[in-house]
Amino acid sequence: MSTASIPNSQAKITPLTTLAELLPRVLQRVSFRRGQMISERINSVLREHRAEDLLVVVAGASEYIDDAKSVSAAAICLLDRVTPGQMSHTSTTNFERGATILFAGELDEDAPAFAPQLSLQLDAAIALRGARFVQWAEDLPAGDRGKFFEKPTALMDIDWPTLLGFELLADLQYMRRDVHASNDSHSIDTEEFASISLTPIDWKTFKSATEGSRPMLPVEFHDIVDRTYVETLDCPQLSTFQSTAATLAGYCQNKAFAPDLWFNVSAATEPHVAVGCLILARHTSTDIEAGIGNTLLELVYMGIIPEYRGRGLSKDLVAAVNELALAERFTGVVLAVDARNHPAARVYSESGFVPVLCERIFGKRLAVPNSRMSWDQLT
Repeated sequence: MSTASIPNSQAKITPLTTLAELLPRVLQRVSFRRGQMISERINSVLREHRAEDLLVVVAGASEYIDDAKSVSAAAICLLDRVTPGQMSHTSTTNFERGATILFAGELDEDAPAFAPQLSLQLDAAIALRGARFVQWAEDLPAGDRGKFFEKPTALMDIDWPTLLGFELLADLQYMRRDVHASNDSHSIDTEEFASISLTPIDWKTFKSATEGSRPMLPVEFHDIVDRTYVETLDCPQLSTFQSTAATLAGYCQNKAFAPDLWFNVSAATEPHVAVGCLILARHTSTDIEAGIGNTLLELVYMGIIPEYRGRGLSKDLVAAVNELALAERFTGVVLAVDARNHPAARVYSESGFVPVLCERIFGKRLAVPNSRMSWDQLT
């Protein structure tokens, strides 16, 4: 069916009050786990009084566009909160906001015909709110694990990410290691990571009249992270969509952000030379989504610069993370690894991590909106 066959088709931003009727239809179209995640993210935003960061766009025949029970397609998007100043080289004027698609797709069989309008309206609304990079995660069914970067047979025939202009970035394997004080088959010996040393980041302070004081990341750490991205096997396409500064700012926006768990990595033989980085996050029982667990340590990112790779430093880094989790009494450690990054996946497996779920990650870069556009054209 084409849009030409449906007269008076339309897409529009809809008030958040329509979510009560729209969300049950959305949850019928996703897995139970994905539905939990969507519901928790929405509830979290509303609890934090960030309703302005939640965007709902619907599409359908014009005569039904104001009826949440009758629209054919919908998209729910969460924009990053804007708290500039966490990056020492990032100002309010050049801060790149990000956005995450919680759901986008069909609500009835006519939905594909409205994909072009939904895409245009969604992109324009996100761009006008200051976001430039949009990411989207979908479940990778168990039957398709191992068939990374192939079209999953278990998904619906309609490829909504492609219809809405998104590009496949990576298939992520999420892994977890439970932490036990005793009887741990992967017990940690500090001798195992004696080849590295970790130095906490020396955060500065950013002071704002409206936001108070916030930690500010040194430029030197940004530069080290940038160097670890060279020839990386971990989501290499991401650099074409998002700058290093924007990626680090995104980590700082996360509610599990823990500035005390960001480290410079040095080789023990050269303790004053940074050769890599380690970024961890702290999840408590009140901010774990989708039932992952309680009081978890997340390995957000670790990287070694090219000239120091192949020396076993990554294995030592993982051992150090596991030891930190044990010492700080976390119940477990979680991480995500690009399915194509076989060396990293092997290190994690040998360190006691086991797969828990898989996701397919898509991304899209938005252009700066035309200055003549306004909210009146979108609502």
